[in-house]
Amino acid sequence: MSGPQGQEQAPVSQEPERIPVGQAVFDQIFLLFMLSLVLSFVLYNLWGLIELLNLPIAPY
Repeated sequence: MSGPQGQEQAPVSQEPERIPVGQAVFDQIFLLFMLSLVLSFVLYNLWGLIELLNLPIAPY
């Protein structure tokens, strides 16, 4: 079977196209929302703990 201007057409593969991981995450809005909550929670708490550990001991 020939395509336009006598070009051969590639056979259609039966395998579904693989979706990249980044696209799969961005396509699921609730997963993206939960990921943003977890990331912000971890980063702000980690930042706070580092700040607390770096405070000098208060004089009496």
